[in-house]
Amino acid sequence: MRKRVAWEGVFPAVTTQFRPDLSLDIDATTRVMEGLIRDGVSGLIVCGTVGENCSLGKAEKIAVMEAGKAVARGRVPVLCGVAEFTSAFAIDMAKEAARIGLDGVMLMPALVYSSKPHETAAHFRAVATAVDLPIMVYNNPPIYKNDVTPQILASLADCETIVCFKESSGDTRRFTDLANMVGDRFLLFAGLDDVVVESIMVGAVGWVSGLSNAFPREGETLFRLARAGRYDEAMSLYRGDAHLRAAFLETARTIGSEYERGRVQKRFEKAEF
Repeated sequence: MRKRVAWEGVFPAVTTQFRPDLSLDIDATTRVMEGLIRDGVSGLIVCGTVGENCSLGKAEKIAVMEAGKAVARGRVPVLCGVAEFTSAFAIDMAKEAARIGLDGVMLMPALVYSSKPHETAAHFRAVATAVDLPIMVYNNPPIYKNDVTPQILASLADCETIVCFKESSGDTRRFTDLANMVGDRFLLFAGLDDVVVESIMVGAVGWVSGLSNAFPREGETLFRLARAGRYDEAMSLYRGDAHLRAAFLETARTIGSEYERGRVQKRFEKAEF
């Protein structure tokens, strides 16, 4: 069994906004969230990778979470990314999300070092048993070097708070393999913008989207068409937007890289030794 959650549709991984000195700009971040909800997205994920999670301090993450809760006002679910070095740190941030009243967390494996399968499972289980909050497990092995395989996720089927699986490996066979193991135990979310239609065809009910920060209405339209089985219409939009996806993803990588270098440099310059 799993906790019942009404998660489906397009959940943008919300961009976090900064001032020229690279300090957190909550007012601008709030405007981004409000604009996305106004444009019809189905949910928000704050402090994800696109939201610069690993470049934010704890107080900054809390400020973004509180802003998300205040902006949404119950109109859409708000989840917070949890990307920490240890299970203890992850539990701490997940408890903050619960305290603030968010609707769930998107939990990544413990960062930096690659873990063995049983260690990866232990990390997710530790957080799931420590916090009574719905959890979306996030798999992105090309980036994090930890692969949450269908076998690992199936071993966590007894954790009622683990309700959803976001797959960003690019291998849509994972959805089929998981369904063959545990049926519809987990909600399935596409995690890559360039395999969203393919993911929907094999069972995805949601899409954590970077592209929809720039094209929220188009993202929801594409998703709804594919979910309705109107693939000819969906593919026309999908193919037509291919160059936009490529440009957006390349820009996101460049901006993220430049931002990260800039913020680390700024903080190094301000540090006292």
